Amino acid sequence: MSTVTGRARRYYDFYVATLDKYGNLIWQKPYGGSNPDHGHSVLQTPDKGFVVAGYAESNDGDVTNNHGDSDYWIIKLDTLGNLKWQKSFGGSMSIGQNPFLLLMIIVSLFAESPFHMTGML
Repeated sequence: MSTVTGRARRYYDFYVATLDKYGNLIWQKPYGGSNPDHGHSVLQTPDKGFVVAGYAESNDGDVTNNHGDSDYWIIKLDTLGNLKWQKSFGGSMSIGQNPFLLLMIIVSLFAESPFHMTGML
């Protein structure tokens, strides 16, 4: 049995852990800030790192450029869980939680050819 390590937060953070084929913990890390941040989707990237997508209400800690109450927040991790970059997408108000739009943002970041999205946030 392992315990969660990392920063103690008052609310929620993204939490990412990798396991070996036997279920043994390789590494675990929390990502986020002082307000609730909710991770929803993980995708392994061609470089064997990870992209984690969800929603962030924080504008401190790992989260920068939050535009309102709740933004889509996407982080890129290397194979060891080190934060390589992060991006916030949203407007001055809460964007709600639209999983389809979140998926489109992820696709646009990793598309082989130009990909454009339009709409109101």
